[in-house]
Amino acid sequence: MSEEVFSLVTGSNIKLLECNKRVFAYASEEPLQIKGKCNLDVLVPQIQRSLNVESYVMHGKAATLLGRDASESLGVLRVGIPLNSCDVESDGASNNPKQVHRKASQGKVSQSLPGPGEAQRVLAQVTH
Repeated sequence: MSEEVFSLVTGSNIKLLECNKRVFAYASEEPLQIKGKCNLDVLVPQIQRSLNVESYVMHGKAATLLGRDASESLGVLRVGIPLNSCDVESDGASNNPKQVHRKASQGKVSQSLPGPGEAQRVLAQVTH
């Protein structure tokens, strides 16, 4: 976050700690200029969930970003399908999965999976 956002959020009542960490913007070879770090409580009011997050304050202008782990913990980011939301249907004899059922909020979604022979046939068509 920028110095300006830090001042607005904290009312300048929190002191920054020294930070020797090197942080890089995407595809940049130059590290960002970090003024310091602090721990801040982040609250998601819609679900009344909060988390204490280590935050970095940048010199000058900067976007205010929340990391992936914190975002997932707070429930504002979900990457992939949660493990407990899939059911796998097997063909029985070889334990090869035939279908994966994903429980979506609008209803069930099914995806058929190719058997081993079918996958090899498709691969052979693509490579020749």
